[in-house]
Amino acid sequence: MRRFFRHFLIGLVVGIALGLWFGVNIGRDAPLLSNPFTEERNLAEKARDTATRAIEKGAETAKEALEKGEEQVEQRVDDTP
Repeated sequence: MRRFFRHFLIGLVVGIALGLWFGVNIGRDAPLLSNPFTEERNLAEKARDTATRAIEKGAETAKEALEKGEEQVEQRVDDTP
């Protein structure tokens, strides 16, 4: 019985430590196994990264839409007698 409680307490301590480690990293949007004690990126850097990704995705979407429109115009020009 004593051995069971010792193993239970060791498992509990290890579980809490790993849970806190992973929880902090999840909260910071960091990889699970990264160091949770590193300095956190500030809000300006996060906003800049998000804006950059949004602009890149928007430019890609606009380019695809323009290419589709160009193809449709070419088809209509070719179809006219």
